[in-house]
Amino acid sequence: MQRRSLIYMLFSFQGRMSRAEYWLRFTIPLLLLYVGLWVLLLLLALVFGIVEWGTQLLTAATTETEPPMVGGTQIVGFLVMMLTMFVASLAFLWATIAGSVKRLHDCGKGGWFFLLIFVPAIGPLLLFIWNGFIRGTVGDNRFGPDPNAVSEGS
Repeated sequence: MQRRSLIYMLFSFQGRMSRAEYWLRFTIPLLLLYVGLWVLLLLLALVFGIVEWGTQLLTAATTETEPPMVGGTQIVGFLVMMLTMFVASLAFLWATIAGSVKRLHDCGKGGWFFLLIFVPAIGPLLLFIWNGFIRGTVGDNRFGPDPNAVSEGS
């Protein structure tokens, strides 16, 4: 198995990716980054006082008292959180498409097959099966060398 950088694995549409690379070097790091994002968002919510404000709001709702006012800090915090989430969502979307396209390349299919994701029910299921469970073509194909081939230098 060839060693590739994490940036290549997550963001490049070129080449092929084996099933092992898909699960071990793509899906797991992507999930860890996703968990890290949620931890970051929670920390931002704590720093900007959004959690405390939310708690006060829930207390006011259950006790029928006056709800707390939203301060400038909470508004800025909310905007920072939304911007962080937007940028991270674009990065995760790009990485997900890039990984799927490389797996499709490994199976000898063009990246356009990713558009099956828009076919209700069957499309996402087919992509899940191709990406995670179908062995790629043995040897080189039109998308590049076999990712499972042992390189001459190792």
